[in-house]
Amino acid sequence: MLTVAFDAAPLITACKFRAEAKLAVDHLAPVCRILVPPSVEEEVAVVGAAYADGVAAAERIARGEMEVCAVQRRQ
Repeated sequence: MLTVAFDAAPLITACKFRAEAKLAVDHLAPVCRILVPPSVEEEVAVVGAAYADGVAAAERIARGEMEVCAVQRRQ
């Protein structure tokens, strides 16, 4: 399974736009392990909780479809 780490902008985009009546993130979650750094969770799901994409991100984190964990950039 492919592992991907989302920064805030890609996470917001994946939780905002739909294809075939499903959010983009819902197409990715079954085939990818999605990692979200704690700072991105804070920015998108907590501070952005007033927005539909923030709610969508928070719901998927709560359901375990995205994993909040520290990530490191490759050197």
